Amino acid sequence: MDASVLPQAYQDILEVLADAGGPLRAGQIVAAVGLPAGAAKVEGMRSRLKRMTERGWLREQAPGCSRGPGRFTPRSPDRRLGG
Repeated sequence: MDASVLPQAYQDILEVLADAGGPLRAGQIVAAVGLPAGAAKVEGMRSRLKRMTERGWLREQAPGCSRGPGRFTPRSPDRRLGG
C-alpha cells in the first residue's frame, strides 16, 4: 500500500521520520512538521503516532520513540506477518 492513501498530515509525519533516519519522539516530530510546541499538539501527535503504529505505518523503536515506515518498506518486513 502506498502512503498516498494517507491524509497529508500523516504523509508529513512519514516524510519527517524518513528524513530523520532514526527514531524520534512526538515533540521532535511536532517541531519538524512546523506545529507550535504546546502540550496539546504533542499529545495529539502522540495519539497519531500510536494509531499509525497500530495500523502498520510506523514501528515503535522504544517506548515513545517512533520510527517509520513499518511494513511498507522492503528492508523492514512486518514481523507479525512472518515477513
